[in-house]
Amino acid sequence: MTRYGLIPVMIICLVSYLLTGPAKAERLHVNLTAHEVAVTSSFTGARITLFGAIQRTSDGLAPSQQFQNEDIIVAVIGPSEDLTVRRKERVGGIWVNRDAITFKRVPSVYYLASTRPVDEILSQSVRMRNELGPDYISLDRYEAHSDISSDEDIESFRQAMIRKKKEIALYGEDERGVRVQANTLFSMDINIPANVPVGKFSVRVFLVRDGVILQSQSIQPSVSKKGIERMIYSFAHVQPLFYGITAVIVAAFAGWLASVIFRQR
Repeated sequence: MTRYGLIPVMIICLVSYLLTGPAKAERLHVNLTAHEVAVTSSFTGARITLFGAIQRTSDGLAPSQQFQNEDIIVAVIGPSEDLTVRRKERVGGIWVNRDAITFKRVPSVYYLASTRPVDEILSQSVRMRNELGPDYISLDRYEAHSDISSDEDIESFRQAMIRKKKEIALYGEDERGVRVQANTLFSMDINIPANVPVGKFSVRVFLVRDGVILQSQSIQPSVSKKGIERMIYSFAHVQPLFYGITAVIVAAFAGWLASVIFRQR
């Protein structure tokens, strides 16, 4: 492009800048009170706090106007797992497992919190695209163990899996879980249940204004076993054959020792 050809482009850019003014920009700053949760024999659950702030530049908003059209959404996602869902049927008066589907790479934990109901913040299409909410998790990777092909059957298995996860407090949603202070600061409590699996978690924070996701940030805390529990866990997963043999020997010895004690009594 020649020097003269650049002039119209420069004029258009200058006019656009004068009409729109300075660009609005926000930057998220988030952190956790703890980046690792230790699981021991006495572990009954834990609580860590997510805290953050929004840094604004050239947005022209007065402090009283901030957070009027902005919202924070936080998704806590646990390590993926393969989960098999079975459907029971009554055959001859006995309930037996018949159909089954294994969903691949399912979040073991999914907890969503926000400053207000997410349905009021984002459209259904945006929630589905970003998988925001237990009911919007993509479960299109699965393996059917029986003759299951209809979308209705697959959806019923999917809903059953999500319902079971909610019953054991591994899936949940809190529409007022994110607290806002001083119009710029925000925080929320993340409850770690006792039955949580170990591994890397993902905490995704979204800044939303007028139904549009402006920015997102992710932190990866971890839940890990400590002490003798970590040794047993590592032994069971690294050397499963020897772990099984050891468990059988220990169980047999314990049974023999108990019989000797009771025989003497």
